[in-house]
Amino acid sequence: MSHRYSGICRVLLGILAIASCGRTAAAQSIDEVVGPGRSVRVDDRDGNILSGKVFSVSAQALVLMVGDQKETISVGRIWSIRTRYKDPVSDGARKGALFGLAVGAGLGIFGAISTCGDEPSFVNFCSGGEGALLTAVLGAYGAGIGAATGLIGDALLPSYRVVWRAPVTSKIAFSVTPVTRGTGAVFNVRW
Repeated sequence: MSHRYSGICRVLLGILAIASCGRTAAAQSIDEVVGPGRSVRVDDRDGNILSGKVFSVSAQALVLMVGDQKETISVGRIWSIRTRYKDPVSDGARKGALFGLAVGAGLGIFGAISTCGDEPSFVNFCSGGEGALLTAVLGAYGAGIGAATGLIGDALLPSYRVVWRAPVTSKIAFSVTPVTRGTGAVFNVRW
């Protein structure tokens, strides 16, 4: 087999593998996941978000109390249902500190490199020790700001966990079509 055809075969085998790897597990129905009185956030297929307490639920529809009004949402419109959960604030502080450390250290390295070659001043950042000191100081400063931001963000913003998602109905079709100068391929993807 020539090199050209072996590449085409690899592509076709890859497409076949992607097409055959669909979801096989049956999705749970909504009434098995949420019950009346539970606070939920519903994302529908149009991109709208409704938050409220579940008034009633069945396999066909979900009735939410949004404020003092009842909203009936058919299961076909629902993309995902999320419930609120208690998120520890320590993970936001840790993630913020790591992000701030990376940004601060990056700025320290950039600052040490950009000042290298300038006229000598009181501090020479071209030397390894003083450049490392600048990187460490800006990294620590960034870690502190990031930790505080992550802590405040985690404390103020509610955290939601997806408890139900609409089953994905995707279909990938592939066909080889003869054309006047060789062979062509047609892909059809539906979501």
